[in-house]
Amino acid sequence: MAAIHDQQRNNIRTILVIAIVIAAACYCVGITAVQISEWANRPRTPTPTLTLTPSLTETPTPITQTPTPSPVVPTDTPTITLTASPTPTFFTFTPTASNTPTLTFTPLPPSATFTPTLAPPTDTQSPSDTPTTPSP
Repeated sequence: MAAIHDQQRNNIRTILVIAIVIAAACYCVGITAVQISEWANRPRTPTPTLTLTPSLTETPTPITQTPTPSPVVPTDTPTITLTASPTPTFFTFTPTASNTPTLTFTPLPPSATFTPTLAPPTDTQSPSDTPTTPSP
């Protein structure tokens, strides 16, 4: 009879372990789906591209009645064309400011110092044990 209870207990444990493993797998799939969705829906940052298109403008000199030939002077006028093309950016770096204490040594200005000087000894009278009477 005890073997039946042990067998039932093992079956319940097996079912619970399988349910936990399946639940963990579903959580992983859900988190991955959310990350992919956020990545796919993020705004694209256009990257400016500089394109130079040189152009040559030829300005002919009008014909005059004088018999002297006039040269044709070509002029070169550069034209700058900016074209924006989206470039996907996978990771962006955002610097974060932090308040980190820094130990700094600041020297103190010199201050006055005390220099003891020794005075020469003086004679000091000691009181006597003889009682004195006050004078009238």
